[in-house]
Amino acid sequence: MNNPLLDHSGLPSFNRINPELVEPAVEAVLSDNLAMIDRLLAAPGPRAWDPLVDSLESMEHRLGRTWAPVSHLNAVVNSKELREAYNRCLPLLSEYSTWINQHPGLYAAYKQIAESESFAALDEAQRTTVEHALRDFRLAGVALPAEQKQRYGDLQRRLHVVLWWRDVRDDRAQHVVEAGGLEPLQRLFEHGGAHRDHGSRDRHPQHLLGRLTLVDCD
Repeated sequence: MNNPLLDHSGLPSFNRINPELVEPAVEAVLSDNLAMIDRLLAAPGPRAWDPLVDSLESMEHRLGRTWAPVSHLNAVVNSKELREAYNRCLPLLSEYSTWINQHPGLYAAYKQIAESESFAALDEAQRTTVEHALRDFRLAGVALPAEQKQRYGDLQRRLHVVLWWRDVRDDRAQHVVEAGGLEPLQRLFEHGGAHRDHGSRDRHPQHLLGRLTLVDCD
């Protein structure tokens, strides 16, 4: 059966999206993206907007087109099966986002584009995209030592729990937070708590990360 979440030729076919299709669709897109990144970075020659950044932007768009209908359905017609499928995908998306933003090869490629003579020839939107990407790499700790980079990744995953809780619609989540802090919420998330959209464009809400470091996360 064709997976409607992978058909981006028109508007989402919400009536054909079943919970059992969610995780395979997300895994397929993430797998394709990782393979494409490897191919892009293995290609010889200087880095340029096309194909590197253009391809990465297309990959992010495809991932967004795949995930947005799931997030929407989870918000408006939530069911136990959909919630479980949704929550199984959240760690995959978090790991992917952290991997992208801490990837030294991608960071080096973007730096090469920003420092190239052709950078000035890009339009304003393209230059801003490259500059913001470099900012996000740095905020994600791409230049940190390995141990600190891993620590940052752990904190980022826990930060996602805080962000998901912010919009939570399940009263059980607030109860466990009030009763025992973040760790019970993490367990609730892992076993099917109801949470909203993961796909915020603001990937690095540093003010919240700063607050999170004050919590005992060890």
